[in-house]
Amino acid sequence: TFSPSDNNYSRFYLVSDTNNLLIDSISGYYLRFGENGSNDAIKLYCQNGTTHTLLASGPAARIASSFDLKIKIVRDTNALWTVFSSSVETENWEEEFSCYDSTFLTSTHIGLVCVYTASNAKKFFFDDIYYGAIVYDTIPPLINQLQIDKENRQQIGLEFTEPIDIQLLATNNFHIF
Repeated sequence: TFSPSDNNYSRFYLVSDTNNLLIDSISGYYLRFGENGSNDAIKLYCQNGTTHTLLASGPAARIASSFDLKIKIVRDTNALWTVFSSSVETENWEEEFSCYDSTFLTSTHIGLVCVYTASNAKKFFFDDIYYGAIVYDTIPPLINQLQIDKENRQQIGLEFTEPIDIQLLATNNFHIF
């Protein structure tokens, strides 16, 4: 709930060779949220000891002010990292960036590091963190409620059991008999 900066940022270690993420020498990867200026972007770094190498960056100014996003990171077997983001209200995932890096292929730890000034000590919030194999949704949404415009019969309203991709609601996806 603040504008990130070099003095107020977080790192999410996706791969680490140690559980102590506060030491200087780590082998792994992390996402960084926050930098100086107004071009803050989600960034992926490779850390090899005390050397931090920027691998990829999302759109400039994406997180320049207080933000509330869902983030999804996928690394495939070919070492392709892809980072997606979505607003917390939807499941409309947009790709932030992708890149290849296979410096580290194994991991023993993940974790969060928050760097902050006293005024921002209680302004970091993280929720629903999952780390593991991709979970595929195999249960299709069902219609909970159907409403028909009784006056001109040109519109219907559908309520589903779960959020659905808005692109699925294109009129060419439906046939009404």
